[in-house]
Amino acid sequence: MGKSLARKIDFLKNEKRNVLIILIVFPLLFFIVNNFSISKITIDKYDFSVLAFTIKQALFSTLLAFLLGILPAIYISKNRNLLSKLLDSTFIIPFYFPSSAAALVFSIMALYIYEKTRIDLFGGVTIIIIAHAFYNSPIIVKYVSGALKKIPQEIYELLKLEDISPFRKYLELLKSIKTDIIRALFLVFIFSFTSLSIIIALGKGKISTLELEIIKTIETFDFSNTIKFILMQAFIFGIIHYFITRKNNIEFDISDMPKSHSSKNSIIENVIAVAYLIFEYSPIIILFVTSISGFEKLFLDFRILNNEFKILQSVGNSVFISSISSVILVILGYTFVKLKLERTALIPIYVSTAFWGISLVYLEIIFGLPEIIIAIIGFTIINLPLAYNFLASSVLDFKNEILEAARLDGANKSRIFFSIELPMLKNTFFAVFFQIFAIIFGEFTFSYIVNTSEFPLVSVVIFRMLSKRYILESSAIGSILLIFIIVFYFISEQLLSKE
Repeated sequence: MGKSLARKIDFLKNEKRNVLIILIVFPLLFFIVNNFSISKITIDKYDFSVLAFTIKQALFSTLLAFLLGILPAIYISKNRNLLSKLLDSTFIIPFYFPSSAAALVFSIMALYIYEKTRIDLFGGVTIIIIAHAFYNSPIIVKYVSGALKKIPQEIYELLKLEDISPFRKYLELLKSIKTDIIRALFLVFIFSFTSLSIIIALGKGKISTLELEIIKTIETFDFSNTIKFILMQAFIFGIIHYFITRKNNIEFDISDMPKSHSSKNSIIENVIAVAYLIFEYSPIIILFVTSISGFEKLFLDFRILNNEFKILQSVGNSVFISSISSVILVILGYTFVKLKLERTALIPIYVSTAFWGISLVYLEIIFGLPEIIIAIIGFTIINLPLAYNFLASSVLDFKNEILEAARLDGANKSRIFFSIELPMLKNTFFAVFFQIFAIIFGEFTFSYIVNTSEFPLVSVVIFRMLSKRYILESSAIGSILLIFIIVFYFISEQLLSKE
């Protein structure tokens, strides 16, 4: 009887999981079934050159990000001071600083360099690599510093007894966390590999990547080409996934471990830490400084600019879509965590944003779905892994004895949720809402795909203004966008601190 009941429960769980998987991947399957044709998939020299350049710029961007981030990561692992906290805070840049704003700032810098030196950085790989390193090196800092903090203090003490140089000591420590380093490197590689706004803004049409080629197929409706580039992307992602999932390092028990391993800093270490901090925050400062002049021009010409770019409508659209998608994601994230469907929730990670965008736009074309519905569905699917991860620890760590006591008293699931879980987890739910809102509000790639003249989104409007040389005005709007995101992020942090 007990085994039969357990089998029924497992069947129901599997049935729910399978239904959810089908719902998530339906846009992709529908697109592939209707457009896949082996006879039409031909790879020529141009395709190989695009693939080669995509890999090359991603590799060099990853290498530079690692070189920039490794020493600040070591500094954070050794210290608990203001500088280490500021260095640690750079982690918000890859996830909350809009990529369109990053593209805008580096375009301003490239224009300034050209005006002063006549050196044209646009269309070259150098400025793209630097921009990617700025955007993604905080990932190296966060992952490596976190892994170093997890190493038991005894290991540090043993290395102090060894008669080796500080360089050798940290080399040995880095070897012990090589899996964390590899995962961070591959994450940076994927971000650089699928970058869009930086490639478009700084490439100026002279270069292309697989992500850009996928998006170009919307203009030609040659969706067999889309499949071709997606298969090339999937091949690279498959290799990355293979290496990431391999277990080749020692796992440490992180309970009761120190948050840093104190040792004296050299002058060089302090200088490098400060230099990295300047490197990461100077683009943000440049954006705000440039926006000072931009606000005056934006105010004077607002009626003209609003008519051309639909600024107010784009802000309204972005706020509405971000709000609705965030509410849905909080509900879905909670549901997936309660059903323990982690692998299902993480499915969107393994597909590029461009592919999700193309597939959903194809559904829009075939079924005549409203753009706003497609946008909400897309943002919900793409950000489901984030919603799951943001909620997982709070929901899974909830005191089970309280829930069990309520069940024994005869309370059903809805009563338990509204009477116990919701009051105790409300700060977490609101915090996750604000975090996801901030991410969606500044997202570029999917916004770029679904954005139209009748349905503008603010991150794309900034980009369009930049492309038409409204640099100061786009800086002003970009700074407003960033302020919104920063405010929402800090609200979420305050709510989490009260949990």
